[in-house]
Amino acid sequence: MLLVPSSSGLGHLVFSQRIRGSNPLGITYMNKISSAIADIEKKWFNLLYEYCKKEFSKVNLASHDHTHHRRVWIYAKQIFIELESIGYKVNVNNIEKSIIAIFFHDVGLTRTINEIGHGVESRKLCSQFFRQNLLKTPEDFEEVLKAIEKHDDKEYKSIVYSKKLNRDNIMSILCVSDDLDAFGELGALRYAEIYLLRDNNLKTLPERVIKNLDKRFKNFLAVYGDLKNLVKEQKKRYLLTKEFYKNLQKEIE
Repeated sequence: MLLVPSSSGLGHLVFSQRIRGSNPLGITYMNKISSAIADIEKKWFNLLYEYCKKEFSKVNLASHDHTHHRRVWIYAKQIFIELESIGYKVNVNNIEKSIIAIFFHDVGLTRTINEIGHGVESRKLCSQFFRQNLLKTPEDFEEVLKAIEKHDDKEYKSIVYSKKLNRDNIMSILCVSDDLDAFGELGALRYAEIYLLRDNNLKTLPERVIKNLDKRFKNFLAVYGDLKNLVKEQKKRYLLTKEFYKNLQKEIE
């Protein structure tokens, strides 16, 4: 993990992390889904990434900036590839809708840091982006907008997970990929920034984080628990973050 000072000021940090398969355009996949992902990235990646980067240049929120959105997309690609490797037929249209939903899901945090409210703002910004740039929306665009709006709505997410939707469903891909970026050393830092911005009570921070962290990992296993390689990799990262906050809890007490 690398923390790099941003040119926007000493108080702003850019979070960067090496992730397996993190080259968004040059990566080579060893399965049938490779050409579909490559084509979709050529069409959307630079456009969405640069928009996201521009919006977050207006605020100091390194934990959820354009690099977070890029990492979430990388995790989504891993899920699609793992699904294909176990014989699941991924709907290519869902890959395209997922990249759009992912690169807009937290852009609303440039307008408000409210946990639920930022999803509504993100949805508005996505609609505005397509409208202002005269872009053709993908089929079932409402599904994309709903995923963006509801991705941090815990009540709605629990309903989605309990329904056992198609495994390449946009909401499942977005929510789980987003959850995976909460794990590891970087995840520990990301939690601290956003949680303390919303509630600066340091004493309760570990308890709040661990509760949320456990729920994220449980949801991940519920949807993609049979993706053994991915589970093995992410379990280590989840436990690392949990151990950090358990140790912090002991020090605070």
